[in-house]
Amino acid sequence: MSKFKEVGVFPASSPLSPNLKLEIEEFLHSQGVSVRYLSDPYENYGSTSFLFSARSAEDRLNSLKIEFQNSSSALLLAARGGSGAMEILEGLSSLPTPAAMKILCGFSDFTCLLPTLAKTPNVIALHGPTTLSFRNEVSLENKLASLQHLSSLLEGNTKLIEANEIEHLSGPIGEVEGELLGGNLSTFCSLLGTPFDPDSKGKILFFEEVGEAPHKVYRNLLHLKLAGKLSSARAILLGRFLNCEHPKQLGPNIRAIFSVIFDQSPIPVYLTDVFGHGDSTRTFPILYPARLSAQGLCLMNRLANPF
Repeated sequence: MSKFKEVGVFPASSPLSPNLKLEIEEFLHSQGVSVRYLSDPYENYGSTSFLFSARSAEDRLNSLKIEFQNSSSALLLAARGGSGAMEILEGLSSLPTPAAMKILCGFSDFTCLLPTLAKTPNVIALHGPTTLSFRNEVSLENKLASLQHLSSLLEGNTKLIEANEIEHLSGPIGEVEGELLGGNLSTFCSLLGTPFDPDSKGKILFFEEVGEAPHKVYRNLLHLKLAGKLSSARAILLGRFLNCEHPKQLGPNIRAIFSVIFDQSPIPVYLTDVFGHGDSTRTFPILYPARLSAQGLCLMNRLANPF
């Protein structure tokens, strides 16, 4: 059973299929979690009224404004990833400071909002599951794993990755400390050159990806390298790169790309399979101090629990 009793669903990006509503709610209800919606993530499924998004940018920002004015602490899950979250980036600065602690959690397209949200007073930004993570297509074991890790984090668990879940790729093997920053690789790259491009200096950068061809993954990592993002970081953690292979297994694979990009890295680079698209995903608090080594990843302090 989850330690929190309710989640609010925020349609930051693309719409959800109405066919998923009942199965997502039934799973969360089975874990003692009720579901409410900041605005409807289902009604515009299949529509192009808002291009790739579930609702207009104005509607999404207004739903956050109303939520931020609510005097109760809340855990808010992004409905899903997809596309469209970047449309509301500029508007986040116009929102009022939340009247109580708001925890916003999501990944994939939601990556672009996390650094800005993490710097907002009374907001905790988490790279973690969306409501789509709890659909029937995902095994019960993996749904429970995602929910339980999120719950344990809010209960004060500081261990994010165990020693047997991490592999050293390159660079020095030693303990490093820094704030956590990252998410979906291509989405993170889309922030470069914008006012919302987060400072990677001294950070533990973590990345995952889904459905991108190897040459595109290489291009994005090279982009970050040329922009100085990788060399200024304290360490790099690479998660799942799901379905990022050539369909006919031609050309360099992802591991070969990592070996080239991070060859003779001056900072530690590690691999893990515990976060990203597919299966379950661990939850990482953005811009929160952590410690990374061959012994795993852990927070340096317990996360504040408003519940």
